[in-house]
Amino acid sequence: MANQMVDFVLVPYWVEQSLSKAKIPLQTILDYNKLRDIISLQDVVSLYNFQDLQLKITERLNLGSLFSSWSSTAQGAYKQELDSVLIPLSSNKEQYIDGFMQRLTLDTDQEAVEGSPYKIVNLGNSHIGVIIYPGFIEYSLSPDNANEIMRELIRQLYVYNAHTEVSSTGLFEAWVKNLKAVK
Repeated sequence: MANQMVDFVLVPYWVEQSLSKAKIPLQTILDYNKLRDIISLQDVVSLYNFQDLQLKITERLNLGSLFSSWSSTAQGAYKQELDSVLIPLSSNKEQYIDGFMQRLTLDTDQEAVEGSPYKIVNLGNSHIGVIIYPGFIEYSLSPDNANEIMRELIRQLYVYNAHTEVSSTGLFEAWVKNLKAVK
């Protein structure tokens, strides 16, 4: 099995819902031109900043490839927009992160999403998407739930890499450390 770098993309539930309503495949988030034809620049900035969401469970994921993917797919006016507009608009990440935390934290009167507050999907092209729903923050704080999330992420790594390669990743190391802490 060839060793491929696998990149994770954090996807806020509202972006997934927008694409789903438009009957657009989630993989579209990797193609800047197609994505911009569907969602606003503000939503794109939000998705870009979402990659910097600092959660204990995401700290060992290889994030940050979304911009590279966009750079390789952007053309024409969208290429210029990506280079000269997106980055300046993304400079106030803290404001976005605070908003994300509010949207992902359950209010006392808000019901958790039925089932798991996350979904892991293979986006193709060595990208794995992690869709995050309300309640994820509280859910991921439990060591047992954190183990479950990491185990599912590791399973996705096996699609692209041999066992020995997966076991040398920071994610695998964090999972083993977390398993020991739970026992």
